[in-house]
Amino acid sequence: MANITPTITRVVGQGGLDGYQVIWATMHNGDVGLPVGSAIGDGASAVVPSGGGFFAGFADKSAAITGTFGAGGNMVIEGSNDGGTTYFALTTPIGGGLGTITAAALNAVTEAVLWLRPRVSAGDGTTALTATMFFRKTQTP
Repeated sequence: MANITPTITRVVGQGGLDGYQVIWATMHNGDVGLPVGSAIGDGASAVVPSGGGFFAGFADKSAAITGTFGAGGNMVIEGSNDGGTTYFALTTPIGGGLGTITAAALNAVTEAVLWLRPRVSAGDGTTALTATMFFRKTQTP
């Protein structure tokens, strides 16, 4: 089991910053992606997620899961609002769960959470999954 550090890339749109692409690459059975999200608190007391913290205002998000699932391989997309102590499986806007992804998929994420991470919860020696997320800047009227 390893903690996987994400690669975070700015996405520049027509009017400037449009969002961020976050990639947790080559995750195996038991691996956990270091969480990304928003710092909690202010000044020196702020708690920042270990993968990166600056996504307040980027509530529109999607998750693409690709790679080799192997025998019984699956990934969970999880969120936390308590500083990373408790994580819950997230859902899609049509009510589908992101708690047991067993095949390549691209889904929107419903919940606006402070911290978010992928976790490979099962698989065999061939399981090698990548989670690629896009956090889009929330549009203003």
